[in-house]
Amino acid sequence: MTADYMKEAEKQIIGGLISFGLSDSYSKYALENLSGNDFLIDAHKTIFEHLKDTYTEGKELDAVELLRVSLISSEYFAELCTCCLTNANMKSYVKMLKKRSEDNRII
Repeated sequence: MTADYMKEAEKQIIGGLISFGLSDSYSKYALENLSGNDFLIDAHKTIFEHLKDTYTEGKELDAVELLRVSLISSEYFAELCTCCLTNANMKSYVKMLKKRSEDNRII
């Protein structure tokens, strides 16, 4: 798979987590099956790790805090927030990221 395709899958996962919340069943699947190390883009890794910590601690998603810890531009954050129109493909994106991550570890 191309790097652009995987970057888009990462964006869809992060965008889905932000847009649909951490209690959504698809979001829970992503949070329970991925780790920050499964992401190649550093900003996505940081955001995911913060979201996973928030989920684990039983806290609510705070977009302002997420923007602060992610160290990304507000424009890119807005892009992430609006890129995922449906979370119906979340499980397949999670599986793709996990497989790529496992393949990279083997190499």
